[in-house]
Amino acid sequence: AAKAFAAVRSTDAEYLHVPSTYLMAEALFRQESYVEAAEAYSAVLEAGEAGSEYERDARYGLVWSAWKRGDRVATIAAAESFLATHAKDDQAGEIAFLCGEAQLESDRPEEALRWYETVREGDYVEGALRGAAFAVAALGDNLGSAERFQAYLERFPKGRFAAEAALQCGVQLVRAERFNQAVSVLLRPEAPQSAVADYWRSAALAGSGEHERALAAALEGLDKEPDEALEAQLRTAAGDALFELGRGEEAARFYEQSGNAYAVHAAAVARLNAGDVEEAERLARALLAGEAGTAGAPYRAQALTTHAEALFRLERYTDAELPLRTLLAEAQPGGDGEPPATQVDSAVHARAVSRLAWCRWYADDMELAGTLFANVAENPDAGAEERV
Repeated sequence: AAKAFAAVRSTDAEYLHVPSTYLMAEALFRQESYVEAAEAYSAVLEAGEAGSEYERDARYGLVWSAWKRGDRVATIAAAESFLATHAKDDQAGEIAFLCGEAQLESDRPEEALRWYETVREGDYVEGALRGAAFAVAALGDNLGSAERFQAYLERFPKGRFAAEAALQCGVQLVRAERFNQAVSVLLRPEAPQSAVADYWRSAALAGSGEHERALAAALEGLDKEPDEALEAQLRTAAGDALFELGRGEEAARFYEQSGNAYAVHAAAVARLNAGDVEEAERLARALLAGEAGTAGAPYRAQALTTHAEALFRLERYTDAELPLRTLLAEAQPGGDGEPPATQVDSAVHARAVSRLAWCRWYADDMELAGTLFANVAENPDAGAEERV
């Protein structure tokens, strides 16, 4: 069909050129030749007065052609052009929705929200409410996003995005630390029965202090054979719940199976608290040989502190000095006002100085030990007993 309309454009019948160009664009669109379709739609618009009869439909086609080929910049430009000239069109809501989607996918949530909020009726209201909730989340307003997902559920309790909205409402409430509300939402019948939902149910229950139920939710998620990344998160959640329930050895096993830096560190702490100091030392050493191996790496300070503590409890005082001195050196500000290579909490810093003082004491270096103890005494956090 596209070839036939192209042939008409080459004839002397000029009055047929614009109609045939538009019909060719439509045919190309149906053939999923979106680049060529866009070129034909543009040609209709370039015809000016001669193409006025098809101007609105050509602009509409340009929007969808850009969207279908994944060109979000062109989608935004075409949509805004359409809406500038056809703001009251019956399909303005549809085009505004596409503009919002393209803006959100282009990491422009504020602009996306502006367009979503113009969609107040029609077939795209449901999608616009959903999109607006995600846009608000992208702007960093977790509670505001949760309220918008809740508004979607109130308006479309059986809508096509109801399960997603219930899950996302719960997710945003967890992130806003409204744990009791999150539990209520995530236990609604609309919420999906998936491993992802189980993870967030576990997080919400843990935040509410219901660690037995948090553990059960995490274990339920693991039974659903999640992918590798989610499995690690669920194992970590189960480990956290077990740790809070005082079941340190079980917690450590779950942490070790998770494999990520947080979980390995948590496993080391759990082993340390359970009295399995040698295993705690091994885990902390492994973390320092891997993900926490460089200054500024995630869990670097925690790994150095835990490794030193394990070595100290094993009475390997000389060995314990190395991670302690490394931690204290990396905690020093750099030259020209640069921040420390590794950020260290003041209480952790004080504890490290205290432990180093004891190491020097056991090495019979009373002079340095005394200086370090005096340093600790001047720090109000020096005696802080905290989870390593």
